[in-house]
Amino acid sequence: MGVQVKEARIWGGIHYRNSCDVGEAAGRNLADYVLDNFLRPATPLTITNQPADQISIAGSNATFTVGATGTPPLSYQWRYYSASTTFTNIPFETNVTLVLTNVQPVSGRFAVTVSDSFGSILSRLAKLTVNLPPSITNQPSSHTAVAGESDTLGVQAGGTPPLSYEWYFNGLPLNGATSTHVTFASVQPSNAGNYQVIITNLYGAATSLVATLTMVPGATFAKITNGPIATDHRPVP
Repeated sequence: MGVQVKEARIWGGIHYRNSCDVGEAAGRNLADYVLDNFLRPATPLTITNQPADQISIAGSNATFTVGATGTPPLSYQWRYYSASTTFTNIPFETNVTLVLTNVQPVSGRFAVTVSDSFGSILSRLAKLTVNLPPSITNQPSSHTAVAGESDTLGVQAGGTPPLSYEWYFNGLPLNGATSTHVTFASVQPSNAGNYQVIITNLYGAATSLVATLTMVPGATFAKITNGPIATDHRPVP
């Protein structure tokens, strides 16, 4: 029954014995009466619905809710736990519901303390998982390639995996180009043009800037079919 109950029984026993000379047993009965009618909560403080783990997309809202019973009025204080025993009270979040706006990835968890006039109780620590849509961190770049030589266009992106890639050439899907890079073993005039990539996952999409691939001719050599030929820097007789 706790310290409060024990103190009430001691008080009841001593008071009743000293005033009426009846003894501790009668005092204990009086203490139980005081507890039942004045000190013991009519409704024990209990969390009936624990905050559930939440999954949201970055930039959206996330909502945690708790259900509790106890002796009214009940008060609430939501907390952010950066570790299992390290927490910070979230300012002004003192309702049954915690609404987080524009959520971003966090490593901690969320919980709430529910209190009434007889004590307080802590909820479970609920996890918030924030999924990220694709974001391009390194755009494909326009550049010049030499005909006949190898060349590569590439992109770098972040986001919740898996990420999917689809490259476009002059506005049309480029057959087989579904990775972070487009590679040419030998650049040809038909490869010159505009390239763009769309990156998707379950939570959104990102479209790159247009990168232009320009081709210049490679080195050419003239074929000598007649006349003297100089070799090894020796004079031609």
